[in-house]
Amino acid sequence: MDDEKHSWENLYELADEDGRENSLLNALWSVEERYQDSDLAGTGAMKKIIRAEDKVSGRVIAKAVLKNSQDEQTVESFLREARITAMLQHPNIVPLYDIGLDDQGQPYFTMKLIKGLSLRDILDKLIKNDPKTLKDYPLPKRIDIFLKVCDAIAYAHSRGIAHLDLKPENITVSTFSDVVVCDWGLAAIIGHNEDMDISLTESLDYYSKRYYTLSGEIKGTPGYMAPEQARGGYEVKDERSDIFALGSILYELLSLENAIDGEGVKEIISETLTGHFIKPSKKRPDLVIPESLEAICMKALRLSPQERYQSVEKIISEIETYRNGYLTEAEEASFGKQLALIYKRNRAICLLTMMLTSVIFIGSLIFIESLRNEKNLTSEALRQSEKLSKEASLSYLFKGRNAYYRFMPSQATEAYEAALVLDKGDVKQYYYLAKALCVQQKYSESHKVVLKGHDLIRHKRKDAEMIIFYSELEDLQSVKVLSVQELYPIVQNFFPADRYLIFKSQIFTWAILNTERTVGNEIQEIEADINWLLSKQNKTPIKGKLEGQYKGFKFDLSGHPQLQDIRYISQFTFTELNIRGCDVKEMALVKAFPKHPDMDAFQRVETLLLDEEQAIHKYAFVNTKLLRK
Repeated sequence: MDDEKHSWENLYELADEDGRENSLLNALWSVEERYQDSDLAGTGAMKKIIRAEDKVSGRVIAKAVLKNSQDEQTVESFLREARITAMLQHPNIVPLYDIGLDDQGQPYFTMKLIKGLSLRDILDKLIKNDPKTLKDYPLPKRIDIFLKVCDAIAYAHSRGIAHLDLKPENITVSTFSDVVVCDWGLAAIIGHNEDMDISLTESLDYYSKRYYTLSGEIKGTPGYMAPEQARGGYEVKDERSDIFALGSILYELLSLENAIDGEGVKEIISETLTGHFIKPSKKRPDLVIPESLEAICMKALRLSPQERYQSVEKIISEIETYRNGYLTEAEEASFGKQLALIYKRNRAICLLTMMLTSVIFIGSLIFIESLRNEKNLTSEALRQSEKLSKEASLSYLFKGRNAYYRFMPSQATEAYEAALVLDKGDVKQYYYLAKALCVQQKYSESHKVVLKGHDLIRHKRKDAEMIIFYSELEDLQSVKVLSVQELYPIVQNFFPADRYLIFKSQIFTWAILNTERTVGNEIQEIEADINWLLSKQNKTPIKGKLEGQYKGFKFDLSGHPQLQDIRYISQFTFTELNIRGCDVKEMALVKAFPKHPDMDAFQRVETLLLDEEQAIHKYAFVNTKLLRK
């Protein structure tokens, strides 16, 4: 250390001998206090931002200091924000320069000073119809800003960090249109749950409608926080919580209105927990809001994290898909919508085609008139049109059936609805759609759909039976997912023995996977539900061991000689299923069907451990690796 100091003194003396009193070395040597504070640049819940000059680098920076540094927890939270921000190096995340303690031992950190407006300031000006802001920030420009925010959050998620307080106030747009995400004070390492003792809905309603960030046990900003944040307690907050906030921000960018309205915090949180959000186009019918962007927004705002986008990259991809003139996954794939997008992508070709079609049509009319055969040709054209509609409907129907047998009820629902738009006379489509909706516990919708198809096949016992079944389930419907224990007696009563095995196994599997779980105990509770279902079906106690995660479980059922029927767990994803020491006789879901990979019972099982003498049905475990012993 002494040698280093001596070398610096030699440099200083050399510079002084050369007479360069104003040299950079002299300037650095003469710095006594690195940061010279200026005026207040902004303030937050626990810190304030001071505009300061860095005497070493000669630049103006933003210096963050605590309002009150007496609380140890506050100091730790402040330094934690600094460390997290330092971990994130991205063009759309505010860069951190320095962390340290001042002469009084008080913590601070310095960042780049962003000159510009917050997204909240821009939105407020747009709401007030400020002419310059309306000109500078049309919808395409606002979507550009949103995409840059998405890039920043996607990067943070790739680093294992969730922001958890995304809102327009924490997004800055610089004078040169740089977009920066700020204020990572509530950020968390994804998968880490912070203890909170109370639910937000029980908090006092004394915060203003401007949605101030709540502190203490309450983490987040009402109006932007996801339902799992609003419920508080031990709810898991992860990247999908940020996706909900991005949906709220996109909603405002589209409609210049808040996604969630309320007179106070309690009302806003209550609306958040219900998940009933009005579409932007219905709230602002005076604005032109693209259906594709609205669909993306509403999917990001879904109540259940499993039903939202599972990554920010997917939102970016969807918006790029929309901009390229293609149909997004969030939209209903209606036939008319696809035609409109084809026209948008190929406007010149379509116009030429329409022109040529018009010429051909006019020529055809002349030809028809000359042959006095217009009526017959018109009838033929009508038959061709109906034929094309039925063929398109059949294509969507096949797509829906494939999705259904792959246990993808949401995609099956979308395909069946598209098929019905094109052909409302095919009664099978009503029953297929009702079953897909029923699996997802949308019983009211299932009941309505099956009633629509009722007039097409009157006085059939199957028709009446399904109407009663959906009606009874509709009476049980609630905001919570019905458990397998609640569903089992009703389903078995209507469909005993081997009837509707695929339908029943999907109903039970969806219920088990989507039932609300205790954080940290999810796998044990799922294991208990599966064992309960198998015990009921086999009329003997089953105690299998479950490991892994939702993307793929390991399930050990070995050592249960009384276990004979495993069909009700055929829809689960198992990386490994062990039935050694069992006497399984029932594993196929249907007696016979054409060989097809999507209709393989247990198609989601990668590896099956079984005894050497265990027989395997030809319609089960078709593509599964079998390890006999």
